[in-house]
Amino acid sequence: MIPKYFTRLDNTQVWDSQKNDRESLEDLIIGKAYKEFLKTDAAHAEKVDILLALDYIHENLLSPSLSVRQVITKCRIRTHAFHERFAGEVALRGNVRRTPGKYIEWARIQVARRILDNNNGYYMAELAYKVGFGSYRTFYRACRKHLGCKPSDILGMSSEVR
Repeated sequence: MIPKYFTRLDNTQVWDSQKNDRESLEDLIIGKAYKEFLKTDAAHAEKVDILLALDYIHENLLSPSLSVRQVITKCRIRTHAFHERFAGEVALRGNVRRTPGKYIEWARIQVARRILDNNNGYYMAELAYKVGFGSYRTFYRACRKHLGCKPSDILGMSSEVR
């Protein structure tokens, strides 16, 4: 069968002839943004329990059901002082300390930012769900808190400003 059309996305060839072409392309865009985040901005840790928690967070980041309670349960981590130890171990650029919940929120915003850098064909509410936020309102608040702007302003920002 000969494909109806051919699309090229950063040296990745996508061949589709069905209606779900857009979904396949979206999956590639989201996957690419997620991989870029893991390579450049994702936190790393030395302590085993924190490392396990980070691995679990990174594997399930785009799932709306991801929660700190789920991380603690799945990784069988003792909850006593976990938030404080996580924040102490996971210091990001500029020594910004983040609790597990804030790290999950921040990481989702970073993936969304990368998607918008490469493709602005998303509605903001749609993008919020794609990167794991339960609602647009939560996405909006997270953007204001972590980037200091509305989600729609991300499109006009350069990578150096963030």
